[in-house]
Amino acid sequence: MIGFLRRFVGFWDPILLWYFGSLNLFYGVLFTLSVFEVWKHWALASRLRLTGRLPEGAFPPVSVLVPAFNEEAVIVSSVDALLHLDYPDYEVIVVNDASTDGTLPLLTETFDLYPVPPAFTHRLSTPAVRGYYRSRREPRLLVVDKEKGAVATRSAPLNVAVNASRYPYCAIIDADTIMEPSALRRLARIMFVSRKPVAGTGGTIRVANGVHFRGGVPVAPRVPRSWLASFQVPEYFRAFLFGRLGWNRLGGNMLISGAFGLWQKRLMLAVGGYREDSIAEDLELTISIHRLLSERGERYDVPFVPDPVVWTEVPETIETLGNQRERWHHGLLGTLFRHWKVFLNPRYGAVGLIAFPYYVLGEMLAPIVEVIGYGVIAAGLWLGILDVRYALLFFGLAFGYQMLLSVGGVWLEFLTFRVYPRARDYARIIVFALLEPFGYRQLTVWWRLRGFWSFLRDVGGWGQQVRRGFATATDAAESEAPR
Repeated sequence: MIGFLRRFVGFWDPILLWYFGSLNLFYGVLFTLSVFEVWKHWALASRLRLTGRLPEGAFPPVSVLVPAFNEEAVIVSSVDALLHLDYPDYEVIVVNDASTDGTLPLLTETFDLYPVPPAFTHRLSTPAVRGYYRSRREPRLLVVDKEKGAVATRSAPLNVAVNASRYPYCAIIDADTIMEPSALRRLARIMFVSRKPVAGTGGTIRVANGVHFRGGVPVAPRVPRSWLASFQVPEYFRAFLFGRLGWNRLGGNMLISGAFGLWQKRLMLAVGGYREDSIAEDLELTISIHRLLSERGERYDVPFVPDPVVWTEVPETIETLGNQRERWHHGLLGTLFRHWKVFLNPRYGAVGLIAFPYYVLGEMLAPIVEVIGYGVIAAGLWLGILDVRYALLFFGLAFGYQMLLSVGGVWLEFLTFRVYPRARDYARIIVFALLEPFGYRQLTVWWRLRGFWSFLRDVGGWGQQVRRGFATATDAAESEAPR
């Protein structure tokens, strides 16, 4: 046994140092590129006054698609914000995905819905639809009541919404999300400033827990009080401001988030819509469109734009967050294996040669490599064949560099868009970014390993998140009033 452990440690210790060293070097490149990108977009957002410089007719009409399953706590706030966007020509399509709570009755009562016949061609195959409803109060609102599908994913309701959409661009947003009034206009702006045709684009997602809203606008945003939600704030900063901005420069943005994205509908139809058995439908769609356009030899871009913002409610319980991260990793595995042809294939450009290998090595395999690292360090120290300096080097490469990048991402956001008005909120975010490697990161590794297990067993679905609902500015005033 001792001999096996010695060989195990001897084999893995150089591989681990190479892995984390290479990964951190790549993170450094991404961060450097993201600095240039965020300054470019910040300057553009600061200088460009869209309403004054671009005629209303210049913006393409957009269908906003909202899948909703048991979203009674948040659906009215979300839809109301969508109906007050600062955008010239759009519609909102909410698909009730066989909800078992009061989602549909609440929509019916709030927006005075009445049944209408379908007035479109069904281009995508979907589960049966029970009915279509228009609003007497808001003519731009269409609500579709869909029957339960064979697989519990977001793909089926989104395909129903694509079928019902009238316009050439589709914006996808989660039902537990509040879109800022200017977000869609800012997102569509990239159509005019990009040097290449834009196939799709995405914006920034912020953590809405603890934030109060008035008419879709956050009023004095604050960092969540919940410690679990607070840990997710630097994660979202890192994923959007640091990660996806860097991929803009590398030409390989391989994920447009399903919580906030904008696509050309013709491309969505060309790839057959959303794959209904995928629980990572946003990643699946993005890779499918990359493949389609690369195989056609078309010039295109899939950029990320940082200043359009939506706010989403994140999990505040260990069980719900764990299920979410398990589902994310399960979906990542399924999508990467289905599109394995892209891996290191020069036909797909930067996606095949850079982005896809990164997702395989830096995302898919990361939890396994990290667990092996813990085992190597523990066994090496116990056997006396590794000294403390090696352990510190390992943890420095595995955790320290990521901490620095997280803090750098927070600082970059503070200097540019500064969504939180108080400096102490940023100080709190930095504290949680520094604490992240000590417990929270190990939890995320465990949840991602569960994703491997559920993938191998071919079980799992979207599940259900417990919603607390969005707070309004009136709620905040009442809660802070003396009693």
